[in-house]
Amino acid sequence: MEIKFPGRKKIDNYVEKTDPEAIQNALHEAQEIMYDAWDADDAINAIQLIKKALRKSPLCADAYSYYSYISGDSPLSKLAYLENAVYVGEKALEAPVSDFKGDCWSIIETRPYMRARACLASCLWDIGYYDKAISNYQEMLELNPNDNQGVRYILSSHYLDLEMINELKVLLASYPDDSSPFFLYTTALLAFRDKSSSADAAAREAISGNHYIPVFLKGRTKLYENNQGYITAGGCDEAIEYVNNNLLAWIRTPGALDWLADINKSINK
Repeated sequence: MEIKFPGRKKIDNYVEKTDPEAIQNALHEAQEIMYDAWDADDAINAIQLIKKALRKSPLCADAYSYYSYISGDSPLSKLAYLENAVYVGEKALEAPVSDFKGDCWSIIETRPYMRARACLASCLWDIGYYDKAISNYQEMLELNPNDNQGVRYILSSHYLDLEMINELKVLLASYPDDSSPFFLYTTALLAFRDKSSSADAAAREAISGNHYIPVFLKGRTKLYENNQGYITAGGCDEAIEYVNNNLLAWIRTPGALDWLADINKSINK
């Protein structure tokens, strides 16, 4: 079931001719409808609710983003939806997005825009527009250094995938208190590559946070993801997420998988 989204000219006219308070009231109503769309039992019902949300407000960025997610359209079609999602998401804000720098996400009104940016970056990466994807993720971290969306973990995987090691090290250093396996295992891998004396200790610390990852990495294959909408700290789903996004870097590092397996074995003796 296709949706005909309003063009940018129509959106601009709406913003220009509508009272700002009326824009925000309509947007609030549209957002409430989108909460129901996310909970809909099937795509048909979700799309009906998306249409209803758009009738309330053409600035409902989540309507564009979620339709892209459930539509089954081509990646390039999804890219167009998501570019418009970012466009309307910014139009919906009562000030330029740069005014929210450092506070995006903590200000609720910015969240649809930030969700749209995340979806756009993911789509760009899937299509193969790697530089654009990385730029989007970098800008998101500038807007929200607290990174409630976990962008830093995605970006760390992409840096590793593209062997952008200097950028990766800067990112890791930017979150020195981050004890997630996504950072700890990658830190251990870099230490191993650098033949650092801290490598073994880094691996042990990583394993203490999630002991499934060495076993899954040793399997040398990507794993089925259970898209349940959340990740359990220290759990299998967290391990699968890490392995699926970082496996190739471990495989192409000679000796890394055997080294990690040996460390894991020594812990479990």
